[in-house]
Amino acid sequence: MGQKMAKRLWVTLAITFFIGIFSLSVQPTAANTSQLDQQNETGSGNVLICTGSRMMQTFKPTLNRLDKVAINVTDASGNLSIAIRQQTDEGWGELASVSNQAATDGWNVFDFADIVVTPESEYAISVMGDCSNKWIYSASNPYSRGYAIWQSGDQLSWDFQFQTFGMSVETPGGDPAVPSNDATGVEQNNATGETLGTVSTAIVKPTNLKATFVEAGATSRGVKLVWDISKTSDINGYKIFRSESATKGFLKIGEITKESFEYLDVNIAASKIYYYQVRAYKGTEQSASSNTASATTPADIGPAKPAGLRITQIGNDFIGVIWDKNTETNLAGYTITIYNGDDQVATAELAKDASNYKFNGLAKSTSYKIKLVAKDSAGKYSLDAWAFGSTLSPVDTSYTLNIWSGLLALVDVALLILLICMMAKRRKTAKVKNN
Repeated sequence: MGQKMAKRLWVTLAITFFIGIFSLSVQPTAANTSQLDQQNETGSGNVLICTGSRMMQTFKPTLNRLDKVAINVTDASGNLSIAIRQQTDEGWGELASVSNQAATDGWNVFDFADIVVTPESEYAISVMGDCSNKWIYSASNPYSRGYAIWQSGDQLSWDFQFQTFGMSVETPGGDPAVPSNDATGVEQNNATGETLGTVSTAIVKPTNLKATFVEAGATSRGVKLVWDISKTSDINGYKIFRSESATKGFLKIGEITKESFEYLDVNIAASKIYYYQVRAYKGTEQSASSNTASATTPADIGPAKPAGLRITQIGNDFIGVIWDKNTETNLAGYTITIYNGDDQVATAELAKDASNYKFNGLAKSTSYKIKLVAKDSAGKYSLDAWAFGSTLSPVDTSYTLNIWSGLLALVDVALLILLICMMAKRRKTAKVKNN
């Protein structure tokens, strides 16, 4: 009986050993894990968090995925809501949100589905509440990559206490390149809502600004701006501002390097008069504005290019996007298409009130580009809006496998100890019999 039991134990020990070796050999590559990216933890001032107030903290991530944020509050009571926002043509567009989370004194973490962000671009945490919580801040500008926004203005010397968490997801072959402003000043759809800043007399303003509507087929049209460059040689570049009023409301729609003196504004609608000013800038300083130039767009140019197209959902086999709805009264709808390189993967026709779409069934760990086009009732199309992103790698299961491997190792050790004890007992019994 003892020999049979020992034989069975030896067989069990061998099986668990080989299973353990196999489980270790098939572990996948570890997935990216969330990590702290941006933060400010200094300051002792506080202000009430009220939904009617405008409360945001801007930041520039260094990672290309954002999955949660935290804010430090005091006098906690009731609920808090947050939104992650990015600058668009219409202002601070929303990328993700968490609503009505119970507030606690100290750090409150808000977790949401991973969103794709562009490193070094400007984002903001927008906070809302029922005037029963206070957000802690510093008035000494401790965070150099952003600033606080409170009520009616930018508090450039303030920073709220906050943390952002994310990861960098690498894609085989790298992400597709995002079109950017070239030497001729092609528009890069980076309107930020920035207003005209304080003038520095140390920078000479650009002059002789001219604005002309131009059209070169269905793929290139807009208001072309040209100007005489600033006589200050060590500037960083030029900021372009636009308004639909000749005397007020100018907001930045783009900026280009100092080597450029042309800009093409393609974010235009039909039958509009647009007014433009250009300023030279160096760091945070700006010249006075150039002269104001204007251009009138024709009535039959088709819809405006959809604004604010951005990726807000991403997974192993899906990518979701949102955009700001077009405002044309004769808008008929949108066509949205996703590509892998130059190969079309899927396309869909959407209603005129659509503002989001999700592509499912995509390949894992793959780069994609998404094109969105608006169309009107006359069959005319807008210019293309683009977004770029990559699906995630398969979920990491190595942690689970490591647990099973550890359990199997413990079983092996227990069986081995039991076998040793049994063998020792058998020898002792045999010795007693022999005596």
